[in-house]
Amino acid sequence: MMRFLPIVSLVLLVSLSACTKPVVTGASSDTVIIKHDPALQSVTDLQPLADKECGRYGRKAVFASDESETALGFHYARFDCE
Repeated sequence: MMRFLPIVSLVLLVSLSACTKPVVTGASSDTVIIKHDPALQSVTDLQPLADKECGRYGRKAVFASDESETALGFHYARFDCE
């Protein structure tokens, strides 16, 4: 049984990380909001996603803030489209 523990742990880790993919929760020509898990994604990791959203309006994303939902929960990164 113990020899299967690393395999089970790996499967759980992969499945949990898939559930915490960054999600655009709001986007306009001025601002993009991305919900993310700061333990798995840094603000730098979110830049391409923000650039893609701002790019729809011919603009580039500039990081503005990163606020937490709760002390241990998700964060909301805000990018301004300039």
